Amino acid sequence: MRRARHGVYAVALGRADHPHDDVVSAWLAVEQLPSTDRPPRAVVSHASAAAIHAIGTALPERPEITQARQGSRRQDLCIHVAPLGPDDWEVLEVGGLGVPVTTPARTVVDLVAAGDDPDHIARAVRDAFPDAGVAAAAVERAARARRRRSDPLVAEALEIAMAAWET
Repeated sequence: MRRARHGVYAVALGRADHPHDDVVSAWLAVEQLPSTDRPPRAVVSHASAAAIHAIGTALPERPEITQARQGSRRQDLCIHVAPLGPDDWEVLEVGGLGVPVTTPARTVVDLVAAGDDPDHIARAVRDAFPDAGVAAAAVERAARARRRRSDPLVAEALEIAMAAWET
């Protein structure tokens, strides 16, 4: 056994380290008791989700997690508080564990809302979607679901999504 993070220990049974082990251990530290009987309290998001999806070029300084309510104040993570609907995340296999990660569309919207570099976001859009029409529809749905008063976020996200194929 090795300590992966405060309160999280990894059992190494001949398994090599995974590139996203730090993010997975961060999610486990926040989620504490993952369950298939209820939705997760926290999901991997923002640049960490982009890295797991292999979209874009943003590299997270610290693992990024989104919670619907403030539940953790850990200094070694970047914790975002935002609503999480059932269409905002999906479970992906990461290093042998099912981890909830924001969908590519929600990831793009989160990056826009966080004020990330538009060029990095445009690259993520091009990597995640086959064309501008599919990107625009998915990003608009995700942006409207993220905020009640979403018009400015929707406009900015759509502008970046549509411009992604122009550069």
